[in-house]
Amino acid sequence: KKFDFIYYCRTCSISLCEQCLLLHPTNQHDIQKNQFELIRSDLNDKINQIDQIRSNALAYLDNQLTSLQHDYDKAKTQIDQAHQQYQQVLNDVY
Repeated sequence: KKFDFIYYCRTCSISLCEQCLLLHPTNQHDIQKNQFELIRSDLNDKINQIDQIRSNALAYLDNQLTSLQHDYDKAKTQIDQAHQQYQQVLNDVY
């Protein structure tokens, strides 16, 4: 059977589950919520936040890349058209 060690006795330096807490002397012991569990919960929250930020950043970068590609294609088309016009002018003159 798996026990969730959600308490920690700082006096004895041991983790305690709900059942152990009932058997453990508490009157002169420093019993606290298990810091590992609190840290793990906070860490999971931070991981979820980081995943969301990463996902948003990737979507933003994808949009920026699409926009840059569009601007590049537009500029290249304009340059090609200008080149053709200048080439035509040169061909007409010579």
